[in-house]
Amino acid sequence: MYVARPNLLIYLRRQKKVWHDYTTLNMTGQVLNQLTIPGDYWMFQYSPDGKYLARSGGDFLLYDIDRGVDELISTQPLPFHFDWSPDSGSFVYLAYPEGNLYERFVKSDESVILRDSIARGASYPEWLPDRSAVLLILTNQNSQAEKSLWKYPIEPNEQATQLLKGEANVFMARVSPDGRWIAYVGGSTSSKKEVFIRPFPAMTTRIPVSTTGGNFPNWSQDSSRLWYMNSTGRLELVDVDNTGSVTAPVLVSERIVSSFPTVHLPSGFTVHPDGDKVFVSDNGLRYDLSEIVIWSNWQSTLSE
Repeated sequence: MYVARPNLLIYLRRQKKVWHDYTTLNMTGQVLNQLTIPGDYWMFQYSPDGKYLARSGGDFLLYDIDRGVDELISTQPLPFHFDWSPDSGSFVYLAYPEGNLYERFVKSDESVILRDSIARGASYPEWLPDRSAVLLILTNQNSQAEKSLWKYPIEPNEQATQLLKGEANVFMARVSPDGRWIAYVGGSTSSKKEVFIRPFPAMTTRIPVSTTGGNFPNWSQDSSRLWYMNSTGRLELVDVDNTGSVTAPVLVSERIVSSFPTVHLPSGFTVHPDGDKVFVSDNGLRYDLSEIVIWSNWQSTLSE
């Protein structure tokens, strides 16, 4: 702010509209392309067929990759956490604050309630590949630090069941597209997390994936690779074979995807279905250019 004369005030007014930068990387961390999109989005995810990129935040948008067109999805209440159906025809999302679980179809404006009044604090819905149920993370209302994994069948008469009861906490879970494995984030506290896999649905042997902290696992569409964010906010990658053997983690890039890698928030990346590239959110926002405002006789206006 600058007062040019006693009756003349000059200042900069920042616009409310923000822009966010995104980058596509290959498995070696090489930049393939960059994209600038208006708005600040908390979560984004490729559709399994690779045709769409869904983003949730202040709005919920579907970006048609082939056409280069954004479509505003007018779902109310606003979806925050969501997951694509295996056939890319719809997505499931949790609506706040009432806690209903919805399915929204891509080719129509129809939304249907799959389950109503899910427990408060539910997050990260995950379709099972056969669409028989949705996995959810539930927060213990008596202790916000305690989180558990539950399976909610789509058939409303079937009861929800808790999975992985032996784990101290389960912060997030992703089932491989072939339905054979579940990758999940476990740990004694929110700041001490590691990525594991188990056979699904048997849930028997626990196989470690990350070695120095891990969060937000993402499978490739052929279920052979698993990406995750390490404790420094950088992406690592492992190969998983049919027996559950996991290779040593490989650092994809020195680029920091998230400044808060251990926080229970949506991740800053999504893996393309071909498994060879990943779409990441660059840290930081950019505002539209500020405008210069000249206010004459401002003192008399304030005194009125």
